[in-house]
Amino acid sequence: MLARKAHASSGLTQSQAATKLDTTQQAYSQALSLRKGLNMLRRRIVEAFTHFRVGGPFLKLVKKDKKDTEKP
Repeated sequence: MLARKAHASSGLTQSQAATKLDTTQQAYSQALSLRKGLNMLRRRIVEAFTHFRVGGPFLKLVKKDKKDTEKP
């Protein structure tokens, strides 16, 4: 559900978002559905399109800080 909300807030099409995350539109669409698996892609969607990162073994949302947004 968080991945779908993150995608909706991005304003991108599924194809555009999939390209940004270097995956296929089909995999992206499946990650937004309620199918099992693809948890890592869901995590990437949330982190790419929100101000949060997903951390810890219980997938806790953590507000991104400056180091999370800096590019190498």
